[in-house]
Amino acid sequence: STGEWDDLDLLTMAADGVLMVEWGDAVAGSVPDDHLVVEISVLDERTRSIAFIPHGAWAGRPLAELTA
Repeated sequence: STGEWDDLDLLTMAADGVLMVEWGDAVAGSVPDDHLVVEISVLDERTRSIAFIPHGAWAGRPLAELTA
C-alpha cells in the first residue's frame, strides 16, 4: 500500500544512489517525476522481454544501448 511506501522512506534512503522497487501500480503516483520504469514481461517459460520506460529527465538519456 502507499502507507507502507511512505513509512519506509525509501526515496530519502536512495537519494545518492539507485532504488529498484517491485511495487507496481500501487506506488506509481508516489515516485518522483524523474524515474525509469523497467518492465519485465514473461513471454513463455524460457523467454522474457525487458522494456525501459523513461520519465522526466530519463527521457533524454540514451537507453538503446541497454537493450542491445
